[in-house]
Amino acid sequence: MESNNKFTVIFIKPDAVKDGLVDQIVEDFMEAGLTPVFTKSIELTLDQAMMIYRDHVGNPNYEFAVKSLVQEDECKTTVFLLLKSNGGDALTLAQEIKGRADINGIRAKYRRYSWTDLKEKGIEGDKLMAMLSRNRVHVPDSDDHVREIIGVLLNETELREIIEDDPELIEFIEGSKNGGDECEGIHGDKERL
Repeated sequence: MESNNKFTVIFIKPDAVKDGLVDQIVEDFMEAGLTPVFTKSIELTLDQAMMIYRDHVGNPNYEFAVKSLVQEDECKTTVFLLLKSNGGDALTLAQEIKGRADINGIRAKYRRYSWTDLKEKGIEGDKLMAMLSRNRVHVPDSDDHVREIIGVLLNETELREIIEDDPELIEFIEGSKNGGDECEGIHGDKERL
C-alpha cells in the first residue's frame, strides 16, 4: 500500500559534497517536485550513520554503506535535507529520483564509478564495494524511518522553526494520527508546539 505523505528526508553523501554536486542534486529533486523545507550540513557520527542504514543490517554492503556517510580520509560533511512534495508521495518520489546505481536517476547521472569500470581496472572485494558505496545520495526506505531520522537529527529549535513555517509537518511526524497543535514531541515529552 502506497502512502501519500508530503515529507521525506535525503542525505547527500560526503563524496558528492567533495565533488561539488550539492546544488545540482538539490536542483534535480526540486525539478521533480520536491521542495527543500530544511537543509543542514553535518558530520554524522558512526552511531547516526548506523541508524540511518538500520534497514540494511544483514546486507553484505551494510558496512560500506555506513562508512559512505562517515568518510574517514576525505570530506566528512553530509548534507541532510527535509523535503516536501508538491504532489504525490514524497518518499516514493525521492526514491525514484535517487535511482539505482548504473541504471537511472541521480546515482547513474553523477556516478563516480561503474561496476564494470572498476572490474576492468582489476578492483575487487572490499575495495570495489567501498568505491561503489560512494553513490552520492541516500533515501530511507520507509516513512517510519524518516520520522525516526527527523527525531534524531533535528534539535528542538530546528523542529519548532520548521513547524512554524510549515505546520503540516506535525501531522507527518505523528503519522497523521492527530492534526491538532498538541502532540507528543518527537524528542519525548508532551508539549505545545
